[in-house]
Amino acid sequence: MATDQGTKVRRGEVRKQEWSVAVVVGCSLTEAEVDAVLDRLSPDAPVVSYSPDGANVRLSVVAGTVLGAAKCAESKVRRALADLGVEFSIEGMQVTQAEALADWLDSPVVPALVGVREVAELLGVSKQRASELARSKKFPAPLTTLASGPVWTEGSVRCFAETWSRRPGRPAAPQPA
Repeated sequence: MATDQGTKVRRGEVRKQEWSVAVVVGCSLTEAEVDAVLDRLSPDAPVVSYSPDGANVRLSVVAGTVLGAAKCAESKVRRALADLGVEFSIEGMQVTQAEALADWLDSPVVPALVGVREVAELLGVSKQRASELARSKKFPAPLTTLASGPVWTEGSVRCFAETWSRRPGRPAAPQPA
């Protein structure tokens, strides 16, 4: 059994699945033309983003392979734009399994953020010690400072923790000469 981008293929048998295909189109579209494209592609759950430089048409198709999905989406977009008499060129495509796209869309866009309290927990120190460390030159710079205090990405603090040579206990008092 061979696989083609997650699609199981057995002798002559192809399992079809849903794909999300973004087709990058080189052309200038008016708002009315975008509405017409959306109408023509409505069975395929289309989304169109556009600017004066071009458009991105994303739609859902069912196909057995990534190549089949690309060809199907390209054909549908070409037909929709040709019906409008729009001059265009296909400049690129992105084909993603619908399930993988859904997982990606469900993932957080903003990285995990931490304040002094969370920094203290991550490093296993008091809040006071965390604040002290945060003022050192070796500690990562905060992403921003809010009214409640500085905020870092959790990843930057974890990276610091991996390289931090912690010396527990109070530092020794200086000895008189």
